[in-house]
Amino acid sequence: MKDYYQRLGVKPTANFDEIKKAYRQLSKKYHPDMHGGTHTYAEDVFKEIQEAYHTLADDSRRAAYDYQLEVYRNPPKRTVYKNTQGQHTYQAPHNYYRNSSVEVSKADILKSTTVWVALGVGVVWMVFMFMYYLKNEGTGGDDYITTGSSLSGEQSKLFKLREKYSQLGPLEDGVTWGYKNGKYELVDTSGKVLSAKYDWVGGFNEEVAVVKKAGKYGYVKNTGQELTPFKYDFAEKVTDRIAIVQYNNKYYILHFEGRFKSIELTGVSAVGTYAEGLLPVKLAATEKWGYINAEGKGMILPAYWDVTEFRDDLAGVKDTSTHLWGYINPSGKLVIPFSYEKVTVFKDGKARVTRNHKTYIIDNINRCVADCD
Repeated sequence: MKDYYQRLGVKPTANFDEIKKAYRQLSKKYHPDMHGGTHTYAEDVFKEIQEAYHTLADDSRRAAYDYQLEVYRNPPKRTVYKNTQGQHTYQAPHNYYRNSSVEVSKADILKSTTVWVALGVGVVWMVFMFMYYLKNEGTGGDDYITTGSSLSGEQSKLFKLREKYSQLGPLEDGVTWGYKNGKYELVDTSGKVLSAKYDWVGGFNEEVAVVKKAGKYGYVKNTGQELTPFKYDFAEKVTDRIAIVQYNNKYYILHFEGRFKSIELTGVSAVGTYAEGLLPVKLAATEKWGYINAEGKGMILPAYWDVTEFRDDLAGVKDTSTHLWGYINPSGKLVIPFSYEKVTVFKDGKARVTRNHKTYIIDNINRCVADCD
């Protein structure tokens, strides 16, 4: 199993900013354009870097990957039985078998038979009730069956699907990804297959999922309809009905609202995470970062060494001269001065920052609110 953390050179505990920073550095190093477009090793590494970032940058995909990686590295131990003598054949202890001369009373036989008959009847009854429940999918008229710890109707349907697939994704709007024989396909709770087969799939976001086929990414609706060609080298999840993709070393904004359209980002060498209506972009000509809107129009001039996405109407920006971080608002105004060596994005009005090698938490007006000592 691929170790995406090792591929990006980060620890499993790395936060999103650390993962994004490593991704940007490695993408620039192994980008095919940096090797004349003829270095096959660099191309393969570049694709692995993109795949690693695509998985680790999304919380749900990362959680699923972490679980699979843990199971892969630490599979459940199988109990091995052997006798204490270290011999290959089992030796029964002395007097293990009842002496043939010992007489068994009829009462003992009757008790033993009664117990086994009772157990047998109980097992048959439990199997019968369980099969009855599955047949009625948890919605039958018998109140006893559908109360207490019984499975829900959808859980019962998923139980049936598990007989067909080796893995199932979470149920989303009545559909789920089923995995078998190395491929994923979209199925509904009745078991009907809705899509083609794919090598890799992401979760649905705004009813659209990123999927991979024949080494290229595309987008699929939760009905199984393929919304785009499978030609993209990298593809972000849909946010606010748009997605950022890369094709032939160029970046595009895809619009899924209404009529589908694709907008090429000319002169852009790298992109960040689209959030709150703004996309961080790095211009190839100046190597500086700025922000554009969903239509590709410049909103904040490229004037920064590095940037974060917008959260809580604030984005971290790194000064080109001092290499210190501050924060700007959506109009581009610097509202928190350049004074920090490290910053994180804001969440619930707070962000973690580092100044003079000391890390603490500030609010959106630059007041220290935690870890101030």
